[in-house]
Amino acid sequence: MLERIQNPEIWGKIAGISFAASLIITISIITKDKLKKKKTIQLTFSDIATEFVIVYIASMVSYAIVYIGFGIK
Repeated sequence: MLERIQNPEIWGKIAGISFAASLIITISIITKDKLKKKKTIQLTFSDIATEFVIVYIASMVSYAIVYIGFGIK
């Protein structure tokens, strides 16, 4: 398990998959929230950035736990 944690290739995979998933999740969360409040969707950069950072960190941590802990290849 320690070998898996120290392998930079694994962290590259984790970061890439988390990034893609976070983008999709962030956009869906923001558009859903905006649609509830108003009819038109105006996305500001700060909305996207703050939401994305939160989702990205959460998905990276959860995916790392699953990937390293359970040994999924």
